[in-house]
Amino acid sequence: MTTYLEYWTKSLALGLSFLITLPHAHAQTMPTELNIVVLEGEGATNNVRQRVARDPVVRVEDENHKPIVGAAVVFTLPTEGATGEFANGAKSLTIMTDSQGQATAQSLKMNPVAGKVPIHVNASYRGLTARTSITQFSVLPPGAKATISVPEHPGKTYSGTVEASAQSVTPSSGTTLMQIIVDNTAAEMMPGDYASIHLDVNPVGSVLSVPSSALIFDAKGLSIATVDGSQHVRLKSVSIARDLGTVVEIASGLVPGDRVIENPPDGVENGTAVRLIGAPSVEVAGSAKPRSNRG
Repeated sequence: MTTYLEYWTKSLALGLSFLITLPHAHAQTMPTELNIVVLEGEGATNNVRQRVARDPVVRVEDENHKPIVGAAVVFTLPTEGATGEFANGAKSLTIMTDSQGQATAQSLKMNPVAGKVPIHVNASYRGLTARTSITQFSVLPPGAKATISVPEHPGKTYSGTVEASAQSVTPSSGTTLMQIIVDNTAAEMMPGDYASIHLDVNPVGSVLSVPSSALIFDAKGLSIATVDGSQHVRLKSVSIARDLGTVVEIASGLVPGDRVIENPPDGVENGTAVRLIGAPSVEVAGSAKPRSNRG
């Protein structure tokens, strides 16, 4: 009887010891700082005509380089110029890290504007934060048209075609080497001349432009109020291709010929009757002209 009682007492003591030490061991795993490690996407070059990009991938670690599970990682793109959009059609995307502490911004799509694309990355976990940036580049493919002007011949331009590109960008300057073929049979351009180069990039598909005042931001996201054939309001969810300040280019949600309310009132709803007085009070969304990038 004494033997069983002694064995039971020792087992209970071991069990209590295990329960007491368990919280202490868990406390040791709490991070004191966060670090972001870029795994993929840094320095990637993307063809502006293909409108695709290399997905950024990061890992969030603690001070001991152990992965953090469940950290919130926010990827943010520029609002204008060389930029893009995520799969949700927005400029920012929030991803929770997986069991490996990794977060991937999937289905990143670039707009057809050449240049440096900085992607800002912010991570947060239980009051701790960290930030970094991933730089990608959108480059022109061979065959793009170029218009060249030189100070020695004011008012005159020369046509050229991109023959080859380095397909890489110097990170320190954000520039790329490019070979452009120009008809210079008249020998008007000389070696060493300074020149201004405009590179034309044809938009992929139909890109529509509307006044920025037409945008509606609410809990449902981004939308635009249009007027249908029966003179009633129809709200359409849209995504932005490029923000030019007073004008925005629409990537999706509108079609050519849509009548857009330039300054919609607060709380405008589907089905609201619209009466046009005098000059039309709506803008007609039209296809944007081919973009021209200055080099």
